[in-house]
Amino acid sequence: MADYRDATLLKVIYGWGLRRTEMSKLDVVDSGRNPQARQFGRYGTLNVRYGKAKKGQPPRRRNVLSVMDWAVEAVADYVGNVRPRFGFPDHPALWITERGGRLQPGSINDRFEAYR
Repeated sequence: MADYRDATLLKVIYGWGLRRTEMSKLDVVDSGRNPQARQFGRYGTLNVRYGKAKKGQPPRRRNVLSVMDWAVEAVADYVGNVRPRFGFPDHPALWITERGGRLQPGSINDRFEAYR
């Protein structure tokens, strides 16, 4: 399950162009529909609530539109089939660990280095 999560995580990083911190703070509810791209369903946009901030300002919010169908398929499969197997259905985080915590940016970096 962790390997599948990591593979999906890397696809989402590439498919939507997100940073490590943005990825770690994504919640399951951060996806939404895009009326201009109905084929992506509920994954037409990602609502990044903790984007890169300017110096001295809070994190910036932004919506990132979906353009890669394979990335949408990967995250939909992960949310529907793999994430529930971790056993923490009430946890808001999209990327959870085996112990029920939120995957941290440092862990994402370590996984990226290992797979690279």
